[in-house]
Amino acid sequence: MRPIAKESPFALPAYRRLFAAHSTALVGSGVSTIALALLAIEIAPERAAVVLGIALAIKMVAYVSVAPFAGQLGARIPARSCLITLDIVRALVVAVMPWITHEWQIYAAITLISAASALFTPIYQALLPSVVKNEQAYLKALSWAQVAGSVEQIASPLLAAVLLTLMTFSDLFYLNAATFLFSAFLIGSTAISRTTQSVTAHPWWGISAYLKTPRLRGVAVAYIGIAGGSAMVIVNTAVYVQQFLGQSESVMSLTLAASGLGTALGAMLVPRLSLSPRALLIIGNLVIAGAISVGVMGVNWQTLALMWFVVGLGLGFAQTTVGAVVRRSCHERHRAAFFAANFTLSHACWLVTYLLAGFLGGLNNWPTTFLIMGSLPLLAALACFCLYPQPDETTLEHRHGDLVHQHEFIIDETHHSWPR
Repeated sequence: MRPIAKESPFALPAYRRLFAAHSTALVGSGVSTIALALLAIEIAPERAAVVLGIALAIKMVAYVSVAPFAGQLGARIPARSCLITLDIVRALVVAVMPWITHEWQIYAAITLISAASALFTPIYQALLPSVVKNEQAYLKALSWAQVAGSVEQIASPLLAAVLLTLMTFSDLFYLNAATFLFSAFLIGSTAISRTTQSVTAHPWWGISAYLKTPRLRGVAVAYIGIAGGSAMVIVNTAVYVQQFLGQSESVMSLTLAASGLGTALGAMLVPRLSLSPRALLIIGNLVIAGAISVGVMGVNWQTLALMWFVVGLGLGFAQTTVGAVVRRSCHERHRAAFFAANFTLSHACWLVTYLLAGFLGGLNNWPTTFLIMGSLPLLAALACFCLYPQPDETTLEHRHGDLVHQHEFIIDETHHSWPR
């Protein structure tokens, strides 16, 4: 067997276990999403779409409102203890979902699971740089994380279809609970050195500091286009393919899968490309904009699938290196707060673009929908070009009152002590 290269994150036992924990929980959550749709149909057959729409909105609102607290939680409790506890909370909530009989209970369960995930994800993301310290290996770790998410989007519906021939949809919730518990076990068996995190005066401090960092302002505006492209695919594919083109559910699934394949390929290519994060953010958004804009002319499902593959490619380019940008823009003790800020701001973009894509799709004016949703990543690319410093150096010229000077633009407890 060929030895694993030293610059590969999989050379590190701790990363291998964390990646397995993350991937297992991802698949379980994906399967559970299918079960949630079937549960909504069973409880409210005439309002299933409305129930799912409200559940998605609740999920995004919980992400945006709860994630800022991840920085403070991560500063007070060791990361491993936090992650294990949050996995157990998610497992317990998912395990009771087969017993749900009313709509409000679905909303309550989604709120709890989403709140736990909004805390889990930034703490997990902030932990990875401490485990994978080599910069090239860390970039590959980000790439594999993006690939895992893309593969989950493709594999989960297929796995759910197979499992539903062997068990009821309620059993899928128990399976998801088991994946969360397995994730907790893997994290608990991982040797993780404790890092010191600074406790901030308020949970929104991380967002304030994030937006005061020049390159991260570029990331924030780039996410408008990333979210716009993703929302167009997720929200409007089913409506366009099934209602407008009159195609089957299987065709719709294949069209969605094309986007996941593109994202996985884009993420795998990133470590092999000699491009800066700034260039990848801009190019990724331009690729997304160009692909979506083709739909203005009216397309069949085959062309749409190719468009969505290219959109996925752009998403893979733009999203993969964001973690590396956040990592280099803050001190180790502030990572939880900064990754929480990134999670909050990116999902705020998704919340807005989900609503926009749904509203435009409901108008049934597809040229206008493709035009507007395609313009978002174009504008995001232009804004990122203007806001993200070039050249993107670790040492940046910046101002404190009347003093202008150069050094590493990261937060510490003395020179860059932001208002708390």
